[in-house]
Amino acid sequence: MADHTTHNSKVFKVGLKDFAEREKAKLEAMLRGVAERLVAYIDGGFMPPSGTGQFPVFTGNLHDATGVGVYIDGRLSSYIPTAIAVEQQTNRGEVGIDGSINLRLALQAATSQFAKGIWIVLFSTVSYAYKINAQGSKWGRGVGFFDSLGEVLFQNVITGLQPITPTEA
Repeated sequence: MADHTTHNSKVFKVGLKDFAEREKAKLEAMLRGVAERLVAYIDGGFMPPSGTGQFPVFTGNLHDATGVGVYIDGRLSSYIPTAIAVEQQTNRGEVGIDGSINLRLALQAATSQFAKGIWIVLFSTVSYAYKINAQGSKWGRGVGFFDSLGEVLFQNVITGLQPITPTEA
């Protein structure tokens, strides 16, 4: 049984790779649309001055640090929300946190990590992003922040893949 599973997995991977190469332009356009929708969702969720229970805003740097990269064989198309922070932030001794700058640097630095293939990557580049997602802010807001964004991203990709049909030879 394991031999069939291994063989099937290899066949599937080869087929998927072949499909991706043939359909790269369609996949790229679809992923860019997904990224644009996710950034619009992020922009709509973090509503200044204080945000919402799901998307808290204190200085705006969490918002500015959260975006999407679409990588096609290491070539980056980035999707960054409109900056709303008006000041850098301090968090537990870390000073000078600028979400927008951090995001731009991380998106660019990741091109080597995503140098082969087609990737859509959700980023947040502030040191406290995981804590907000897991525990919330000091006011208890933001629990599940990335879980929600990840689900929106996933559903948009799945929906976007449905209409793609193989190019006729």
